[in-house]
Amino acid sequence: MRRKKGCSECHDNPAIGGHQGRKRTQKKVKSAYYWSTIPRDTKQWVEECPKCQMNDTIKTEAPVLHPIAVSEPWSVLGMDLIGPLPTTPSGYKYALTMTDLFTKWVIAEPLRNKSAADVATAVVNKLFDFGLVDKIITDQGREFVNEVNEGIFNTLGVKQCILSAYHPQTNGQDERTNQTIKRALAKYTNETQNDWDSHLKAVVYAINTSEQSSTRYTPYFSMFCRHPKMPEALNSNPIGEDFVIGDVAENLDNRIVQVKALHAEVLTNIEKAQESERVF
Repeated sequence: MRRKKGCSECHDNPAIGGHQGRKRTQKKVKSAYYWSTIPRDTKQWVEECPKCQMNDTIKTEAPVLHPIAVSEPWSVLGMDLIGPLPTTPSGYKYALTMTDLFTKWVIAEPLRNKSAADVATAVVNKLFDFGLVDKIITDQGREFVNEVNEGIFNTLGVKQCILSAYHPQTNGQDERTNQTIKRALAKYTNETQNDWDSHLKAVVYAINTSEQSSTRYTPYFSMFCRHPKMPEALNSNPIGEDFVIGDVAENLDNRIVQVKALHAEVLTNIEKAQESERVF
């Protein structure tokens, strides 16, 4: 029973598993559960998953990654659009995606259209949520390259880097992100796929809590220097009446040391991954 619950929660649950592959499912199960045959059981669970069998029959080639220099979190973002998608009851047809190229943290916002004003509003709102960045990388789409965005970026001090029309694959990270989102959405939407906006946030959360091969950490951990709470951990460690907040200053000092060490390790892992991309 516990094995079935763990595999289902860490693979089928849209906000935790996102119907991701065997390796990522196995890592999520191990983060919240323990039994001796986790590798075998998760492999079997993923291979026998009906939704994965139905939607993973067509394999898409992963975009080639052309490394873009980045040395700290939330400094360089890649931005792209998914769509048009089936129009939802709320009128959404597109999804704007933003990926932090250091932590691989993903943000996705549903849009009713891809006008310059709608895109700019979504971008500004997210920058105010997480903070300003140094650069945003986009393609040459009119929704990105226009006076509205230029004016906003200039006001906020954000440099927009526009990819060459001859080398749109330079920002392969966004292409990979979009492929992952679309594959996951296909496994949760209804027959007409017009309820994708109801699943978008959960799918993105599943991506952000899955270990990335280049950084060797989850985007969530790289961003916040702590692991997300899993349902099993929440159920087994409820907050009791004797809960107290520790020494804030001491905790912050310790966290600063941890964050610096984490970011140094993530940067090293990214550089190793980029070197491997060049070799192969």
